[in-house]
Amino acid sequence: SEEWILALIDKGNIQAMNFAAKNSIKFNFDNEKKLELLIKVANAGSVEGMLQLGNFYADSAYYYYISAKYAKRKDKKNYKILSDTFIRKMINTYELAAEKGSPGAMYFLGMIYLYGIEQQYSKYE
Repeated sequence: SEEWILALIDKGNIQAMNFAAKNSIKFNFDNEKKLELLIKVANAGSVEGMLQLGNFYADSAYYYYISAKYAKRKDKKNYKILSDTFIRKMINTYELAAEKGSPGAMYFLGMIYLYGIEQQYSKYE
């Protein structure tokens, strides 16, 4: 039950945090709470948590990339800075997960290095 998972989170249970972050919609968590849990899980050494955190950063980078693309001229620079910041965080997190043996992180890094970040984003437009 959700109450049980939330109680485990309150006690610092990493597996419960990971589960709740992965199912954040079910737990009605906003992005800030999801990010908080993912950072705790990744910092605890969870490879799955690192991959999820990298994916969170990827989604955020994509959001700001698209925002920059369609923003008014005065806002483009700020969105571009945010997108670039999340791209760096995404790559760093994927690299940490890949070093710990995550096949998913290795795949994402391979696609980024092979095709570049712009190519990856253009697939979703």
